[in-house]
Amino acid sequence: MKEKITKIKSTKEEKTENKEYSERVQSLWSGYFQGKPPRPNSGAEERLIKNCKEYIGIILKSYQGKIAPDKVEAMRAKAHNDIITMVIPPGVNRLEIGEDVTEFASRIVYGVPLRDIINDIRKAG
Repeated sequence: MKEKITKIKSTKEEKTENKEYSERVQSLWSGYFQGKPPRPNSGAEERLIKNCKEYIGIILKSYQGKIAPDKVEAMRAKAHNDIITMVIPPGVNRLEIGEDVTEFASRIVYGVPLRDIINDIRKAG
């Protein structure tokens, strides 16, 4: 019985967390990209959020030395490109948007710019 209660609780927490991510995507989109964001709570939005989490995770693990330096760039580039293919329409210069993708992903995952997260890591370390 206790296990079932824990599962229900974690499902409720997950739904609340997903709602927060979804609200961030919807509110931040126009500040970074043209066009319309994915529909709230859609599969596309869920993939975008997942890709943002993966991308920022790679950057932070790299910064902390938790990923081998020879693997970091390929992992980061793949995750970055996974986001770009979802947010940039064909025909738009994708090179100009690189920094925006990083900041967008950071704000989706943590709600703050990446530099704030790195500063917190520096203070803690």
